[in-house]
Amino acid sequence: MKKVSSLEIASQMLNEVIYNNLTFSSCLKIYSQKYNLHKEEFSLASVLCGCELRHHLLFSELIDIEFRELPKECLIAFALVLANGVFIKRIDEEEANLFLLKTLLANELHYNKEKLDSFFANIFNSEHLIPNKYSKESIDFLSLRYNTPKWLVKTWQKNFKNLTYKILKANTKQPLNTVRLNPLLDTQVVKEDSIFEKTFADGMLAYKGKAPIKKQTYYINGLIFPMKMSVKHVFENITLDSLKGIAVYQGYPNNAYLEAIFNTSKHADIDIIVTSHQDYHEAKTNIARFGLDKAKLYRSEASSIITCVSRKVDSFIVCPRSSNFDLLRNAPDYFLRFNPETFDSLIKEQTESLKECSNFVEEGGQLIYLVPTISLKEGQLLIRKFLESNKDFELESERQYFPFDPYDSCLYFALLRKKVQ
Repeated sequence: MKKVSSLEIASQMLNEVIYNNLTFSSCLKIYSQKYNLHKEEFSLASVLCGCELRHHLLFSELIDIEFRELPKECLIAFALVLANGVFIKRIDEEEANLFLLKTLLANELHYNKEKLDSFFANIFNSEHLIPNKYSKESIDFLSLRYNTPKWLVKTWQKNFKNLTYKILKANTKQPLNTVRLNPLLDTQVVKEDSIFEKTFADGMLAYKGKAPIKKQTYYINGLIFPMKMSVKHVFENITLDSLKGIAVYQGYPNNAYLEAIFNTSKHADIDIIVTSHQDYHEAKTNIARFGLDKAKLYRSEASSIITCVSRKVDSFIVCPRSSNFDLLRNAPDYFLRFNPETFDSLIKEQTESLKECSNFVEEGGQLIYLVPTISLKEGQLLIRKFLESNKDFELESERQYFPFDPYDSCLYFALLRKKVQ
């Protein structure tokens, strides 16, 4: 394979992510294999690509000021030169400029060297990248500063007021990669391993290793499993009765059913309903790994729960699909994937899931709603509307977890109790 530069690899990757709708994580897997012989170049390319995606709105704004309607290859080249010159600074300026000029010429575009030099000099030598026309308190400024769409900044300002800045700032930091210790086994060997660090939450560790958690022997042997601290905290504050029956509806990847079991008994009578093939396969593996001999697993959408659960249960845990804002700290391309117009369909699905599951809660039982979001529409407002049309339920407790709080999560939780007639 001929020599290829990091800028060339990064350009190919960004084209796939931005214009061909390939996720950044998938792109990394594909291109790491494609450029296996150029590991150093690929490593730098992935850093450049990630940097551009984390500042995509700002770079687009800066480029649009001087160079409008350029071909996509040229827009990408400009953005990568900015990413390197402003943040990464690992590629020589002359090499970066030559890459940009080659891209322009390849697209049969003439260039003005003085204009290009002036453009980059103004940016690289400026203390403030965001144009002066935006005040620091404006939605435009916050959007560019924290790479968050204006519609979401506006929504958070309206719904959470003084917390908006704290949310935006927290979202720029990598979340803790936390795991739950299996309380049924001796996990002292895990605690003593240097790839784990203690967290303030009992029974939870932060994973610092480079290999995926699921490739660790500890995971394979059932000593640990991925879990958010907020989810564990939720289950610490609810009571489950394994003898009266538990059901879990899982519309997005999580291990809530494992936490439910470990809060009761590994012999708990529990129905687990998942929506995706991948979640079904993982749950099936976990049932065998942890010896959950009374767990029953189904794959179904919420509308077909009646074909899975044949009796009413004391506790129904509902985890429907959502905007999943908890992903945006891990995925720099999150906002390229998420379309705000899908909110209505998500909320409709969440409402239907909650309603369908509520039909299988016995009197005096509880309906537990868990959604990884920071949105009133998916959280408090949805629960209020549900209660308005379902008078046999009442709100017992609720909480919105934020990425800046100790539990390091975007999560809304509500506990609804079915009245005894």
